[in-house]
Amino acid sequence: GVGSTPVTKIVATGHTEASGSITFTATADGSVVNQSTINIQMPTVQISGVATPLPITFPALPPANPALILGGTRAGTAVVSISATSNNALGTLVLSVAPGTMVAGDTIVVFGLRISPASTPGLVPPVKAQISATQDIALSVGQTDPIIVQDISDALKDVNVKGSPASVTFKATDKKGTSGDGLITVQENFAAAFQSASQVGTGATTSTNVRLTLSEIPPGLEVTFKGTVPAGTAGLGPLVGLTRTDSKGAAAGTDITFDSSDASPTVYYSINGSVDAGVIDVMKIPFTATTSIAPPLTGGRVTVAASFAPIGTAFDTDGITVLTTPLPRYAAKDVDGGQIITVGSNNTALLFTHVLNILDFNSGFAIANTTTDPDGAFGTPATRQAGAITFNFYPAASGNAISYRTKAGSPGSGLDGSGQVPSGRTYLVLLSELLKEAGAPADFQGYVIAITEFSNAHAISFVLDAGKIVQAQAALVMQDSRDPVESLKN
Repeated sequence: GVGSTPVTKIVATGHTEASGSITFTATADGSVVNQSTINIQMPTVQISGVATPLPITFPALPPANPALILGGTRAGTAVVSISATSNNALGTLVLSVAPGTMVAGDTIVVFGLRISPASTPGLVPPVKAQISATQDIALSVGQTDPIIVQDISDALKDVNVKGSPASVTFKATDKKGTSGDGLITVQENFAAAFQSASQVGTGATTSTNVRLTLSEIPPGLEVTFKGTVPAGTAGLGPLVGLTRTDSKGAAAGTDITFDSSDASPTVYYSINGSVDAGVIDVMKIPFTATTSIAPPLTGGRVTVAASFAPIGTAFDTDGITVLTTPLPRYAAKDVDGGQIITVGSNNTALLFTHVLNILDFNSGFAIANTTTDPDGAFGTPATRQAGAITFNFYPAASGNAISYRTKAGSPGSGLDGSGQVPSGRTYLVLLSELLKEAGAPADFQGYVIAITEFSNAHAISFVLDAGKIVQAQAALVMQDSRDPVESLKN
């Protein structure tokens, strides 16, 4: 008879996932007269029209120590051995059964095989091994496809900034050295996805890890992650903590700081201690963000994504050699998380509701950089800053939106040599001049949104008729958030 004790659930991106045990039981007394075999074949998946077997990634077959995966009353090289025709990459395990007497109730047990569902996307659970035999071994009818894995699932369900503290927010005018604490939460998708090395089991060299990847960090900002997260604060129970395992930029287990010079900043954490396999855990990873330059800061945001780790492949570079470390390992699959840091923009969005350049009519713009204040006039004065302006033109009838950013040599007056409006200056320019520089049609009627790269901008637009001002209107200063209901700050 053939039976199995399947694993309940494995990670879809795993390369070294545990599979269940398979037990072969003699149903009656008998003899094996000729050398015989029992073949255990992992299922295949069609990938681009090619039948691809689910590979066995641990241990290397045949193992130097057969007891690593072979047990039961008939185990032992004198009776049952693992054939050299076994093949990890093909997902094939061949047991060689020597001639001899079998007694009813004798067993051969195969256990401890690790498989790579990440190598066979589209593998549908339950996962069943296919069993066949040769010569003097007969398999019971209907028992040739034992289940070794009940279900397959993604490792992570949610990555976010929850609880207190959560995300960190800065103003563009915050002073150098301003800091804030945040907390990233990473929720497993099913109970026991997070595991310590001891819970991973045979062959493990580490616990399951989590890799955090940050988006580009705005200039003037530093983000620091702790080398360790003490037990009781990591969200995994009172006895379980976290340790930063990577050594990029700083020794493992020590704090690490990232800034705008780091491309795709990544940090890895491993689990210290056995996790409660009966509950869905939420890992908590704290961080600190600090401003490192004098204001103004460049507006922007930092987001986070998380993947199970260590990241690796099913086999070595040759596609067949079994890797013993790290174990476990996974194919990268990031779960996008929330926005963990926001730096308020020092931009100003100015709305000009109607401008035109038609016939004898031509609109003009006067945009003032009012970040220079009279001495003592304000309790909190503006921070002096210069910046370029991007004009976004939206035609009233048809056609695509047009954009133009000021630069060295831009038309008008009030810009410095690099195309920026210095603090305390006003930029004067005609619509016709901007349209020409943008390579746009000369005729225009519609609205314009101008984005200044400095705060505290105020402006008017005016209409010229044959060179004389016949109309003027103040620009509306738009809020950063326009949803769900826009309000204007004028």
